[in-house]
Parts: sequence; C-alpha cells; structure tokens
Amino acid sequence: GTLRLFQSHLKNRPQSPNRDVARLALADSYLKLNRYEESFGVYEEIEKDAHAEKNKIQAAYLKGDVWYQKKDYPKAIEEYKRALQLYPQAQNENPSAWYNQAGALFWVGKHREALSTYVEFLKRFPNQAYAGYAMTRIGELLDILGADKNRVMGVYLETYFRYGETPSAIVARLRMLSAR
Repeated sequence: GTLRLFQSHLKNRPQSPNRDVARLALADSYLKLNRYEESFGVYEEIEKDAHAEKNKIQAAYLKGDVWYQKKDYPKAIEEYKRALQLYPQAQNENPSAWYNQAGALFWVGKHREALSTYVEFLKRFPNQAYAGYAMTRIGELLDILGADKNRVMGVYLETYFRYGETPSAIVARLRMLSAR
C-alpha cells in the first residue's frame, strides 16, 4: 500500500515540493520488500537530482544499507566508503555507514580493517544503540587476531560495565562466561 501511495504521488505530482521525501520513502518501501535493485536505483536518482542537498547526502549513505541488507558486503563497503568520501560533512550523522561497514568488513574476512572501523564507530557514537554490540565484536576480533586473552576479556568486561543489562552487554557477558 505504501509503495502504491508514493508511486501515485510521484506520478500525479512530479513537481511536488515533497518529491524527494516521497522518493526516499519509495526507496525504503522497496528495501522493505527486498527489491534491492529498485531501491538502489531510486537512491541513485535522488543523489543525482534532489532539490535539497541533505536528501542527496541521505540517499548516498542509504545506498550502502541496501547492499548490506542484501548481504552483498563488497558493494556495501564500496558504497559506504564512497559516501564518506563524497560527503564527509555528514559522517557524524550516519552511524550505519560506520557500523554496517565494519560488519561487512568482518564478514568478508578483513578483520584488521573491521577492527579499526568498529573503533572509529565507537569514538564517534559511544552512546548509539549498537555501541555495545560494536564493543563485543571488537573483543571477538581481538580474539580472532590473536590478542592476549586478558585484553579480550577486558573488552568484554568493559562492554558489560559500560552498557549494563542491555542485550548487547549480555552478549559480552556470555562471551566472558564461555571463555572461562
């Protein structure tokens, strides 16, 4: 229904001042339906011809999310890096560009780069909802990379103490308990 509503709006009012917002919603609707190429295409159009610069920037950052959700991690990494390079002024407003990029790097086996990207995410967004998960993943990456077990445990402890009884801290606590 949402998809049809926005398609109708764009067809009937092509010069609407809300055109960019409707297209952003249209791309999001395609993404929720797992129609990745269509979603990506709409974001590309927005980035090319949006009236407001903020909508161009938002579309550029959301293009990485399309490929991340599709699990096409190399494309996601490429799009996040591109958006961060083209629009550095918005990098502190787009935590998913850092968090999802780090996750994509992890899944393609680029563990050192993933580690540094998770650290950068935590520096920029220490209170973001996924910060605890990022810290837990840092512990996992340190373990994968052969760091001292005390250092790995220290990261899990820090996660647990910093983020309390949140689900992300519970994951870190489970990691600590399983390592014992």
